[in-house]
This record gives sequence, structure tokens and C-alpha cells, in this order.
Amino acid sequence: MEEYIADLQEQLITAQHRFMKMHRDLCFTGLRKSEFVMLEIIERENGNREQGVLASDIAKRLRITAPAVSKMLRSMEEKGYVERRVDEKDRRNTRVSITPDGKEAEQQVRRQMQEFITGVIERLGEERTKELIHLMNRYTEIMQEENQNRKRKKQEEKHEADL
Repeated sequence: MEEYIADLQEQLITAQHRFMKMHRDLCFTGLRKSEFVMLEIIERENGNREQGVLASDIAKRLRITAPAVSKMLRSMEEKGYVERRVDEKDRRNTRVSITPDGKEAEQQVRRQMQEFITGVIERLGEERTKELIHLMNRYTEIMQEENQNRKRKKQEEKHEADL
């Protein structure tokens, strides 16, 4: 039985690594992945507001430092994808808005992604795609639960060691 589990472990780890590598290597023309994600956040957070999104809010959403966001925004501003301006209400803050060129670039990559995923769904089939979605969601839930259990166990062990 242990050999069977070890074999499944190896297969699962290999499949997961292949998936992550493929995800990293996906190529859509027009934007780097980080630029696409940032444009999505700006678009989503800004909604219909005219004032733009706070750069600090972008940093929080991306879970990166303000200087890292500033560097990315500078690059994207040079490409004409975003505009930055000082917040009129609080001059310490920077507001960011997506430009028409930025919207077009984001939409172009989104269309490419949709075409890619459509091709995958067509090849896999509707039923298997639904099954895959279900299994991936369940897999993620179980991994999160296992991770929480490990964290809790580690905290308990640390607490016992401190006694």
C-alpha cells in the first residue's frame, strides 16, 4: 500500500510541477503577466470612478511593496498604459488610472486568454472540463485544510515546547 501511495505522490507532484511550469510559460502578446494583473486590478478597483486607484491599494492587492508598485507603474506609464497623478485631497498619495491604450492592451490579452481556454475546453470536452473544475476546486480545498492542520500542529508543538 505504501508503494502505491508513494507512486501517487510522485505522479501528483510531477503533474503539479508541469502545470505550474506551463502556467509560467504561457505567452500572450502585448503585456507581461505582471502588467496584465496590474491593469486588471486598476480596472476592477476603479470601476466608474474618475479619480483613479490609490497606488497603495494596488500594493496591498498585489501584496508587494510600494516601491515595487511604483517601479511597475513607471514602466507602464512610459508605455502609455496608465496615468499617475497626485491625489488632490491628500498630496502624499498617488492615483492611477488606466489609459485607452492600457484598456486595449488588457482586452487584447484577455481575448487571447479566452481563445486559449476555449481551445482547451473544446479538446477536453464539456463533461471532462466540468469534472476537472470540480476536482481542482476540491483539491484546493483539501490542500488548504491540510495546510491549516499543519500550521495548527506546528503551533501546538511550539506551545508545548515553551511550557
